[in-house]
Amino acid sequence: MLESLIEAGVVARFLRSSGWVIVGVDPIRSSRVKKSYAGPERRHPGSAAA
Repeated sequence: MLESLIEAGVVARFLRSSGWVIVGVDPIRSSRVKKSYAGPERRHPGSAAA
């Protein structure tokens, strides 16, 4: 929901636990953009993630 408000230009800033975020200035993750890794697989099957 926040992402759609940001895209619509309704939200210019919002509060995170680490402080205020200014749209267009501070980095914001996007859940809609799925970036795929084009390099070789580096994870080993069966190893536990930390």
